[in-house]
Order: sequence, then structure tokens, then C-alpha cells
Amino acid sequence: MIGSTLNQRSIVGSHKAIDIIANEDLLATGKMSLPEALNELVPAFNYNYSTLGLEQDLIRPSTLRGMGTDQMLLLVNGKPFHTQSVITTSPTSFNPGFSGYDLTAIPLQSIDYVEVIRDGASAQFGSGAIAGVINVVLKSYEPSNAYAVAAVTDKGDGEASLISANLLLVNSNTHEIQLFLELQNNNGFNRSAKIGTEDGLSSLKQLNQTGQVPFDMSKLWFNHNSRFDNGSNFYSFGGYSETNGSAFAVYHSENNEKNWQELYPNGFQPKLDLKVSDSHLTLGYLFNWSEYETDLSLSLSSNKTDRNASNTLNNSYGPTSPTSGDIGNLELKKLTLSGNIQGSLPSTVSTYSTNFNLGMTLTREWFGQTSGTEVSYELKSYCREDYKNDGEEPDVGFGLCSMLTPGFVSFPGFSEDNSVSKKTESGELFVLFNQPISEQLEIDLGFRYTNYFNFDHAWVYDLSTLYRIDQNISLRGAVSTGFRMPSMQQRYFSETNSYTSDGFTLSQHEMISSDSELHTALGLDLKAEKSEQVSMGVIYTGELWSSTFDFFYNQVKDRITLSNPITYNYYLSEPFDDTRNSVRVFTNSVYSKTYGIDWINYWLFNTDNYGQVKIDLSYHYHKNKVMDISSANTAIPDELLFSDLNTIDLESSQPQQNAVVSIGMIFAESQLTLRSNYIGSYDVIYPNSETYHWGEKILTSASYSIEVTDDIVLSMGINNLFNSSKDKLSNDAIYNQQYGFQYGLQSATSHAGRNYFLTFDYSL
Repeated sequence: MIGSTLNQRSIVGSHKAIDIIANEDLLATGKMSLPEALNELVPAFNYNYSTLGLEQDLIRPSTLRGMGTDQMLLLVNGKPFHTQSVITTSPTSFNPGFSGYDLTAIPLQSIDYVEVIRDGASAQFGSGAIAGVINVVLKSYEPSNAYAVAAVTDKGDGEASLISANLLLVNSNTHEIQLFLELQNNNGFNRSAKIGTEDGLSSLKQLNQTGQVPFDMSKLWFNHNSRFDNGSNFYSFGGYSETNGSAFAVYHSENNEKNWQELYPNGFQPKLDLKVSDSHLTLGYLFNWSEYETDLSLSLSSNKTDRNASNTLNNSYGPTSPTSGDIGNLELKKLTLSGNIQGSLPSTVSTYSTNFNLGMTLTREWFGQTSGTEVSYELKSYCREDYKNDGEEPDVGFGLCSMLTPGFVSFPGFSEDNSVSKKTESGELFVLFNQPISEQLEIDLGFRYTNYFNFDHAWVYDLSTLYRIDQNISLRGAVSTGFRMPSMQQRYFSETNSYTSDGFTLSQHEMISSDSELHTALGLDLKAEKSEQVSMGVIYTGELWSSTFDFFYNQVKDRITLSNPITYNYYLSEPFDDTRNSVRVFTNSVYSKTYGIDWINYWLFNTDNYGQVKIDLSYHYHKNKVMDISSANTAIPDELLFSDLNTIDLESSQPQQNAVVSIGMIFAESQLTLRSNYIGSYDVIYPNSETYHWGEKILTSASYSIEVTDDIVLSMGINNLFNSSKDKLSNDAIYNQQYGFQYGLQSATSHAGRNYFLTFDYSL
């Protein structure tokens, strides 16, 4: 179908700022996943392209309004989705210490439209809705079609393809079953610089990976409705998705102390092989109880990450070390039972009825962490001949034999001590009121109480209003509180890493769970983070032009952060006697503020020469500020809990300004779309504590669609039309000079450069 089925870009009659993005607009970007398409269309949405982010190289994080990856909530058909089981702790990852949503798990072809709520909504939706909410609405009663995309960069690499089908299997007045199938392949590309090596290779080589890692994805989803004569409706939806791909560590040369030349005479680059599977199923029954609409639903969902290391070794095993193996898996399961009743009651303050929504939710979450094979984490005492002292075998951990470190190089596995199986349960009660006071004024009021049994609880409220000055101009505003409970991963995940801090002495560094004895002894809190939010907006709706301008302010107290390594025995009255040198913990340590504006403009009009024209001009600005750092244990220095570098990361690692200008000209049988994206500057911190500033960029795209027949639409397009290049590190920068990482390890834009795409849409 040529053109968009929606005639507005932002919902102009809502109390809060809500973007609405149609499926046709998502597909017109030429992107093959939901987060990539949203990144092109919604300035308040940020999708990070990381390198050396381990699992993040495959499942990339996304944020709203410059806040954290898990301060955003994802819904499908209004029901909560699950987060990733993986929690990123690498210093090279984006937003380390958090688990976001994998928006790529939802087939792009299954989406009818997407709602992006750019405001706090904890009273309406619960924990995590501090920055906003993304609600994906699946297609229903949509005619069957097949869709395919092929893409390649102008360098001839990065070949990617997607084949999908939307099948309306059952279509009657009473029953509907929609099936969505999607297969995707991406060969990836590498934009690292060619570098020399310590082993004296005669030519420069591209030894490390920067850009897109190769992967394959498969998805099978469905949406179902059955309507009965009594007006009730049984519905179900969900699906399964699987991603298989690999991430890479840095190259280790032939002479690296962790290498055995018998295994890797030319050096080696360890690889992390991942299989990520997501499943979701919601069953619901919608019926009228007296004059009230009642909705009962059950949702089951899970995310599992299978992790395997290859092209590596355990150097303490000597030259006979295995070079691959299981390094431990992560899994998260979620069960949600919810029910709500909504209707109208006579009002005592107005001639208009009071609309209400009363509900409750019961949730059980389970988190599992399993150990890898022994070779992935063990430390043995094999000592290289050239590391021995006068031919004698020294004890491991002392002298030069300490160069032997436990587990696989770059990707050590989880040990038996890290294995865990934990569950938590919570209950929520909420009530929402909508009260029209007059034809001009409406007020919404909501309350929610959440109790995470035997852990923490929270009360939140939301008060919002909409005032229509006249038929064209309205004012809106909201005051609310919000909360986010620590994720299961933040409470129970643990891992151990070993390194030689001075080249000789073996040190053990561990991330400990919040229920560990040492975490309790340190006296550090881990509880819900609380937020307070204010938003104000002006809405204009004209015959040809609509505009919304919104200011938002959000302060988060007791913000959950991942600490830096703490040499814990300095801060304990009774020191622990164990082998750990330092630990990292999750704790509530930061008070932060975020404020900014969103300005959305949309024009839609008809012309004699250029068909129907639609113009989208959108702008987003935000500012993050760390106001205070505090701890329940005042003896621990602030720098260990949240350093100056952590502050830079929180305040500046995302572009503060983004803008989109899009022009679409829709003719009878064709459409031309031009779009420019402005991406503001941001800062990236490297593991060696160097900070690099990446400048602003403008990326321009163009696409053209034509109806070849009544059933076939072909589209072709170019993203990054003018090949706007990313900033590069200087040649003497250590990460460029030694590793070839000439571009940022974290990036707000793709490393692909100019790329071309072709799409084929066939109505069945």
C-alpha cells in the first residue's frame, strides 16, 4: 500500500505526549528491525550501536528521553513484555549494569502501529515507566502479504536480507487468526583500521571488529481474536524469536602472555557465540460484567541467552587447552496475571460522568544463571618453562606464573559459585479516573500501589489535565511520581574476573549479588528508585498543520548504579578472609535530574503537482545532571560508588539533541520520501579512562516506492545519502594505534556509511 494509514504524527487530544508511528512509515525507512526504524523516526528514542559491548554487539540497547535502558517500559497490545536476561557489566558496553528490552524480537511485519508515550507513566503501567512507554499494537484483520528487503553498503559488504509473511489464516465475523513469519540474515561488516602486530607480520591486517557482527534471526508470531454472541471476546497473541550470532574480543598476538603458540601460532581473537531466544504468550478474556467492561489476562514470557566461547583457550591448562566450550547461560521468565474493570459512574463534581479503570496485577519472575564447563572458569597450575624460576615450579598466584589466569581468555565462564535460581513475586493495585469538568477541561487522576513481597513497596500517583482553549489550541500538563524496582539480574547476578593488575600479581575481582553476605556486611542499600515528574505542553491543531510542544522534568532519587571496584576490607569492621581483592555491587547511590523539550510538527495537504504531501519536523533536547552521590555506608568514598567518569557517562553518553525532517510526496501509484536526521554530539569513555567527544552529524535518506501492479509494490532507497562519515580517533590514540578501533566503541549511528536497500511487497 502506498502512503500511511494514519493522518497524525502525535496524538493531539491526549493528556500526555504520545507519538504514533504507522507500519508503513516504519517500513519506508528500509530498516529491518523495530528499534532501527524508530531511531530514524522518533528523536526522543536512542538506539546505540556498540563495539566490544559483548552481548550488546548483538542485542543493542535503546532508551527514551536520554534516560536509562531499563527506565523505559515495553508493552505489546497493552500487555507487559519481558526484558533481556543478560545484564551488561563490561566497561566498553553502553549503560553498563542494566538490562533493557530486545525490540528486535517483534517482527516488523506484525506491527500495525507503535505508540511512544514520552512521559512518566508508572501509575498507569507500573515499575520501569519512568522515562516513558513503547506500546506495540499488532495487526488485526490485515490482508495477507509477503514482504522482502535486501540491503548492502556502498563498500559492497554488510549484505543483509529479510523475508517475511503476514498471513490472515482465519477471517470471519467471529474469528480471526493472523500469523507473522520473519527470517533475517546479516553478514555484518568491519570498519576497524588495519594495524601491525607484535609477531612481525609483514603486512597490516584488520585484526579487530568494529561495526555489525554477523547474525541470523527467525521469528514466528500470531494475533488471534474470537468474538461471541454475548459480546465477549477471547484473545491471544505472542510468538517465538531466535537470534544466533557472535561477538568478538580484541585480538591477542602470537607473543601475548596469554597465548600458547602451539595452539595459535599467529595469535587469536576470542569469539562469543550467542543464541538468544524469546517467547511470549498472552491469553485474555474481555467481557461485560453488568455495565462494566472487564478484562482478565494471563501472560507468560521468557528470554534465554546461551553463551559459548570459541577461538580462545584457558592458558592455565597449557598447550593442550580446549579452545571452545559453554561459558554459562542466563534465563529470565515472567508470569503476569492481571484483571481490570472499567466503566462510568455519576459524578459529584460535574454534569459529566466519571470514567474509571480499577485493576490488579500479580507477577512472578524467575532468574536463572548456570555455570559453564570447568575449563571455562578453572585455574590450573601449568607453568610455561620461560616463567619458571631456576627450573622450579612456583605456586600459582606468585611470581611470573601468575600470568596464568582462570578460565577462557576474554570470556571466562560462570563458576558453580555463580549459579543461581531465584524467584520473586509482586502484587499491584491501581485505580485511574478520567473526569471531564466541562467541554474545555478534563482531569485524569491515577494511583498505584506495588508490593514486591519481602523486598520493597511503592506508592505512586499521576495527575494530568487537558484544557481546550478553542478548537485549535489546547494546553496539557502532568505531575506524577514513579518508581523502578531493581531487576532480577541486579539483585542476583554475579560473576568473577581475574587479571594481573601490575603484570605479575593475580587479582580477583567479583560482582556480587545483593543477597550475598558481603553485600549485607558492606551496608549498601538496594531498593526501588523513585522519581518525580512534571510535564507541560501546548497543542495546536489546524486544517493542514498540527504541532505539539512539550517540556519535561524528571528527577530520580536513589538511582540504581553499578559501583566501581571496592577494596571492601578497608570498610568492614571485621574483614572477610577470602581470595577476592575487590567487588562491584548494585546500590542506590545517585540523585539525578533530566529535563528537556520535544517539538513535533506535522503537515498533511494535497497539491496539484506533487500529490498528497506530508511533512514531519520533530526535535528533541534533553539534559542529564548528577545532583548528588550518597551511600548508606558513608565510609565508602563517592568515587568508588560513582566516579567522575561514571558521571560523564550518565550525563553525556547520548546525543542531547536529535531532529528529524521528513517530506513525503504521495501520488496515485508512487511515493517519494526524503528524510534528514540531525544527531547531536556526545561523549564516549574508553576503558583506559580516556574520554572522546563525537561531533554532531546530519544523515540524509531518500526512497521511492511504486505500485507495479495492484498487488506488487517495489521500493528502493539510500540511507546516509551523502556518506556522512563518523568522527575518527587520532592516529596516536591508544585504542586506534594498538587495536584499530578508529571509531567509537559506542555510537549513536551505524558504522555502515552509505547503504542501499530494495523492498518487495506482494499482496496475497
